[in-house]
Amino acid sequence: MIGRKSGWLASCLVVVSGTVHLTVNQSVDGVDQIEKLVACEESFITIEVVSVDKMSFATLILTVLLALVVYSLGYECDKSETVCETTLVIKHRQTMLHPTEAQVYPANGKLYRYDDVNQTNDISMDDVMTADGWEDNMLVVVANESLPGPPIIVYLGQRVKVHVVNTLSSDTVSIHWHGLPLHGFPWMDGAPFVTQCPILSGQTFTYDFVAEPKGTYWYHSHVGNQRTKGMNGAFIIKERTSSVSERIMTVQDWNHNWGADMNFQKMLRATPFVDRKIIPFRTSVDGGLFAPFYASSVLINGRGRFYNGTGQHNGAPLSVFTVEPGVTYRFRVIHVGALYPIRVSIDEHTLTLVASDGHDINPVNAESFIFAPGERYDFEINTDKVIGNYWIRAETIEVASHKSEAVLRYNGADASRYPLTSRKTCTQDDRCLVVNCPFATYPADTYTDCLRYDGIQSAAMGDPAPEPSSLDTFKEHFVNFGFPLNRASMNGINFKLPTVSALTQPFEIETTCDKQDCGEDKVCTCTHTINTNHDDVRNRSRSSDAPSWLLVLRTENGLWDLQHDDLTVHFAKHGHRLPRNWRHDHKSV
Repeated sequence: MIGRKSGWLASCLVVVSGTVHLTVNQSVDGVDQIEKLVACEESFITIEVVSVDKMSFATLILTVLLALVVYSLGYECDKSETVCETTLVIKHRQTMLHPTEAQVYPANGKLYRYDDVNQTNDISMDDVMTADGWEDNMLVVVANESLPGPPIIVYLGQRVKVHVVNTLSSDTVSIHWHGLPLHGFPWMDGAPFVTQCPILSGQTFTYDFVAEPKGTYWYHSHVGNQRTKGMNGAFIIKERTSSVSERIMTVQDWNHNWGADMNFQKMLRATPFVDRKIIPFRTSVDGGLFAPFYASSVLINGRGRFYNGTGQHNGAPLSVFTVEPGVTYRFRVIHVGALYPIRVSIDEHTLTLVASDGHDINPVNAESFIFAPGERYDFEINTDKVIGNYWIRAETIEVASHKSEAVLRYNGADASRYPLTSRKTCTQDDRCLVVNCPFATYPADTYTDCLRYDGIQSAAMGDPAPEPSSLDTFKEHFVNFGFPLNRASMNGINFKLPTVSALTQPFEIETTCDKQDCGEDKVCTCTHTINTNHDDVRNRSRSSDAPSWLLVLRTENGLWDLQHDDLTVHFAKHGHRLPRNWRHDHKSV
């Protein structure tokens, strides 16, 4: 990004999160000058204008690097601004490496240099992407040197500009804004070869859209398995009148053995192997089977611990959420993982769930909740307990679960100690409620009740699903999901991405299904679309003659149906609006 001009530096622009702009201009005297502007969250600070001939190249680079200290702190736009602008620089990095101390290892909740066998000088974990503390370095894809990526916080109605700089040496990238409907900005959805061309190595693309509606969302790469390699982060749209103290939490399953790409390839095999042994299918507490996508641990805000087969962990440092006593806090929790549903709880604190996937719900008090990859839940807690440290727990719903912890630390608690708290004991007289179970019940002897998603009520009033006035305004589509010939399909069609951006270049798609031999009892591969007339979806009113959709989704194991009038490119809970009386039935076939 720094080139040569007149034997020195060419005119260029370096934009990084924070944000730092470095421009080089040719003066009339033939002396290159450098102007550095540093944007620290809300304000722009002009540092100075200096002549290049008065500073060495090394000093210049050091100056830029020092400006990047704010790299992973995140970005929050000032609520008074109309335009919010930041940058994500996408890079490959390695876990368990310190920028100056090289390799590190974990012990007793701290990090030490690889050759500090006596553990005399611990190293700050702020400069290390620890993941689960596994000492073999994992290659990750991250934004702005941060695992997960830095949170982006804006306010309702603001115009958002995010410059994405792809510095990956051999991979493309794109950024999807998960959960945002992006009405009026569909080409900013970030799905490569669907709404845009991917961002090539060395190139920059600017996402430009209006932030709405309010809620908890997230961003992630939509190329390959980069999302589960670390290329994800929170995207929050707040109301300007909001005064509740907030914390952001990301949760994910993690595999430190061979990474997401190899994990995916092993999953494609019917019998994946490790050490000449078949990886068994994992089972959930209700007897269901998970795909053989191996997980070794769970991360909370990019940190966790590896537990071995005997239940002992490796002592890696954990994420800490510091709170003041006597305050109500809103936690925005995002599942950024690959496969496994995860159950979240906080010792000795009741969770009051207030929002799901960006939509307010009638409050539900619960011991814990379960969510799957892509889902988000907002809950509130009251910090009215004895000042101390409390475990935040996240564990998969496997029979032999993977787990991790974080620390809820009251201000004034001993920061040198980890919690000694225990999870609530559920009894016949004091049962536990778990929200969003993917099954009907827990085993009877656990004294745990399930509130499934169809039992949650939207807080929105007076917004029923529209009723069609005639068959002319009622559109019905049946979509059957299955795996004929071991290929994922919808209505017997395995989807093939086009070679162009389908949204902006629809007439250049050469792989449409009308050019393939598709039909009953056949499996074909093509660019499959469900076509609609513009007038079918244009009317967004709530009048009695508004168009209505009934989309029936059938899988090999069950039947799901959902009725509503808003559908976007990403369907299942990825940006559509659920009416208050939505239906969601799972029936055996």
